[in-house]
Amino acid sequence: MSESTPCPQCGRPMSEDYVLEGLCPACLLRLGAEATDGRGPILSLEALGRRFPELEVFEEVGRGGMGVVYRVRQRRLDREAGLKILFPRLASDPDFASRFTREARALARLSHPNIVAVYDFGEADGLYYLLMEYVDGQGLRSAIRDRSLSSKAALALVPPICDGLAYAHSRGVVHRDIKPENVLLTSDGHVKIADFGLAKILEPHPSEEERRLTRGSQVMGTLHYMAPEQIQQPLTVDHRADIYSLGVLIYELLTHELPIGRFDPPSRHGSDVRLDEVVLRALAKEPSQRFQRVEELRSRLEEITSAPDEPPKPEVTDHPQPMGLVDRSSLPCKIDEWFYEGFAEAGGVLHVEKEGLCLEYRVTDGILGILKSEVKELRIPYTELTEVFPARGLLGGPKLVIQLRSLKALGLLPNRDGRVRLGFARRYRDDVSRLAEEITSLRRASSSKVEG
Repeated sequence: MSESTPCPQCGRPMSEDYVLEGLCPACLLRLGAEATDGRGPILSLEALGRRFPELEVFEEVGRGGMGVVYRVRQRRLDREAGLKILFPRLASDPDFASRFTREARALARLSHPNIVAVYDFGEADGLYYLLMEYVDGQGLRSAIRDRSLSSKAALALVPPICDGLAYAHSRGVVHRDIKPENVLLTSDGHVKIADFGLAKILEPHPSEEERRLTRGSQVMGTLHYMAPEQIQQPLTVDHRADIYSLGVLIYELLTHELPIGRFDPPSRHGSDVRLDEVVLRALAKEPSQRFQRVEELRSRLEEITSAPDEPPKPEVTDHPQPMGLVDRSSLPCKIDEWFYEGFAEAGGVLHVEKEGLCLEYRVTDGILGILKSEVKELRIPYTELTEVFPARGLLGGPKLVIQLRSLKALGLLPNRDGRVRLGFARRYRDDVSRLAEEITSLRRASSSKVEG
């Protein structure tokens, strides 16, 4: 282990092993930086080797929202493993150590062929780590991106995912971040669920201490895969949130798209029409309307895929059906001209609801891609709107310009002229025009109601 020198900013001991030298990780965090730049390692491979002498460190193999994973070998066991080093910013939460220990112990007790095993965990010189089973293969995201899976092959991956989740749920563990990046495919064709780091450990009667620790990271997950209750009521999340996320994953496997806003059922993309029932039930807004156990989803899916009968043809219509998970129009968007504690960008989903607009977004560093906030929500009543109209961006993508009466209604959004400018993908051009008309109509109706 290398010698420690005091940080010139705060005086805390600072290891010379850190790649970003000059300040300790805590001071770098306060300045808007990380102990990683989003691309470089938290520590050099040589420094990791000194911190973990019992391991032979080979290479970095991946990174996510919580940390960096390295391929290592346990010298005494002559066994390859994955070493996950958590980002130092996570440890800035005073409750982190207790929450980490509590959750890691539960995860280490999970032993299932479809779950990446946790061998060990702990803290070394301020770095929290998990030593895990090493999976030699690729993530499901790569297979989706390459379109290398047929519908039949894609659906064959779902039952083992269900098996792993069912096992974890039976032991009170909810994953809370099921997405393609967290599903690994081994070289021999097996499925492994990775990164239970965002899991909530369910307790029948959680103590006040448990509630306080859970409150430290209330909204956890990945925006487009999160169940509605993960945003609206995060402390009530249970295993049915994983069923919702699994529904998103199945939809993406079948269509190569995300079920956002007014989306087509999978059958409109050529899938068996009977799968619509499975996917749409899993994507129900209310947890009580979904499959109540992941085993039920698995059973229904196997009934469909094993039946030899020719499925009925889907009804063809001219426009996508409003089969979204909520009773409102929604579109993914980015917020233009975003400046937030330095250069940053924000993206999320715009919802058109009965009483006003709801913008769910999160902020990331525009250069490094580092997450700067969890999901935020801004609600704008129609009575605050003065004008809404579509526009065209410089690169051809559609925009929606929203003019407000009061700058306060914008919250932290850009407010140089009282306008919010939202950018959308080109394929949503017609939808943006429709949304503008819908919002204008609702604004006028709201104004008439107030005047009357």
